[in-house]
Amino acid sequence: QAFRGNGKLTPDQEENRRLKAEIKRLKMEKEILK
Repeated sequence: QAFRGNGKLTPDQEENRRLKAEIKRLKMEKEILK
């Protein structure tokens, strides 16, 4: 596991994290709007 909290993410991993955060945010918004 080369990327263990040293902050050196590959562009792919960075993109992945961003997308997951975005999805999480959208899901939360949907819950609130229910």
